[in-house]
Amino acid sequence: ISFQRALMGVQHRFPKLAQAISKVGYRHIVGNIQRDIEDAAVRDGIPVKDAEGVALTIVSSINGFDLYEVPSGKLTVETLLAHTNRTIDLVMAARAAW
Repeated sequence: ISFQRALMGVQHRFPKLAQAISKVGYRHIVGNIQRDIEDAAVRDGIPVKDAEGVALTIVSSINGFDLYEVPSGKLTVETLLAHTNRTIDLVMAARAAW
């Protein structure tokens, strides 16, 4: 978390570093989830319009929750898992809009 915050503060000075971290971290996870969504669409016969957008929503929700709850001292594994499960429940409920 500290590294993420530090990087956000200096990304304008080190854009290549910020891009590299994004590529191997954030974008990698988004890509994995995007592929899972696309595979599920084929498997289930339910077309998907924007798998990347859905993946971005999931990762951003979970990562943002993590990032902002740590300083409050309220983040536990249980609260992170509960938020993650709630995020997935909401996303799945909106599957027809994907």
